[in-house]
Amino acid sequence: FLLKGHSYLGEWPPDLPRRMVRRKQKGNAIDVQKFLMTMIKKLYFFSILMAILLNSCGPKHVKIVEEKFKDGSPKIVRQYEIKGKDSILLRESVFYQNGQKYMEGKYFNNQRDSIWTAWLPDGKIWSQGEYKQGLEDGPKKVFYSNGSLFYEGQHKMGKRIGIWKFYDSTGNLIQTIDYTSTSSGDTLSH
Repeated sequence: FLLKGHSYLGEWPPDLPRRMVRRKQKGNAIDVQKFLMTMIKKLYFFSILMAILLNSCGPKHVKIVEEKFKDGSPKIVRQYEIKGKDSILLRESVFYQNGQKYMEGKYFNNQRDSIWTAWLPDGKIWSQGEYKQGLEDGPKKVFYSNGSLFYEGQHKMGKRIGIWKFYDSTGNLIQTIDYTSTSSGDTLSH
């Protein structure tokens, strides 16, 4: 059998990957399978070495249990990015004693940022709101324990703005408050 100018001993075996095939090359017999396995091993170890080197160069992320319940289960877990001697707070998770999440969200510059969510002990969403620079900024929704919407509205830099709607536990609108006429964001009436 000829392949690109090389002559192989015997017929081409149907189970090439499992059998040893010898090839004549410039008078030397080379074990093709052994050669390929050696190359694969070298490539594998090189890939592992590169992954270790690349991973050790970048910042590391660590989760630290900041506070525990009496039974030892985590109450507050924070995730940090470690850069040299500096640690940057990235995320916080707070738990109920039963292990369910109570609250979770991200940090930026050590202040609440992005969407923060709070849950009831049974795992249903209790509230969800957006933060920027540590202040509520964006939509806010709070729910009853049965899952229906309790109220919804908007915040701007920590103050209520626009129209806020309040509902009873069956989903009927019971009150609307307009915060556009007040600069303080305080409640006008309930």
